[in-house]
Amino acid sequence: MLRLFRKRPKPREIYFHEDDYCQQQILPASENSSATEELAKISDFSREHRAPGGVGWTDIYVRDGTGPGFSALRMTLQQFEAAIQEFLPRFDTVHTGYSSYRQECKLTGAWGTSDSCCVFADWSQSGIIQNVWTSFFDDSEDSISRSASAVSALASHSPLVYIDWAWDYTVDPGNEEVFIRLLKDKLEAIAENVRSSKQDG
Repeated sequence: MLRLFRKRPKPREIYFHEDDYCQQQILPASENSSATEELAKISDFSREHRAPGGVGWTDIYVRDGTGPGFSALRMTLQQFEAAIQEFLPRFDTVHTGYSSYRQECKLTGAWGTSDSCCVFADWSQSGIIQNVWTSFFDDSEDSISRSASAVSALASHSPLVYIDWAWDYTVDPGNEEVFIRLLKDKLEAIAENVRSSKQDG
């Protein structure tokens, strides 16, 4: 009788801003060279179009997305989830949008411990993974370890490259030691920037 009054677990929901789509991206290793070239172009463009005073830019760079992408691996949703669910549990629903606007993503999933430690993927109607991206901003040791293990598990199926477009680096996600070092360096730099901003304020 008591079972009738037992509360159901609250659905796990996650949101990503549309600007964050594929900013930390996983692609086939064959795209490492083109990604490195694109990062160099972005860096040059950023330097050439820095706004006077160093705040912002005078133009927007549109990243080249003409490569075959993750879909070239023909990985199914079932294969993808089996690889990472040991490390990152699946969210029930995914939303995206901007400002106060929200919409549910029907063919998109997310696996993680929080909105700052998760892997996103979208797929075709036939269940083939099309794009994979991440949100790795939790600097706890557990989250960093889970993040590294999840992407390494994906890399055990096919050679991959992890690209952080905002922080200007690529890394083999199968090399957990290097992956963790670069991620920690990034998170420490972010934390330091936050501390400096608070002191300046």
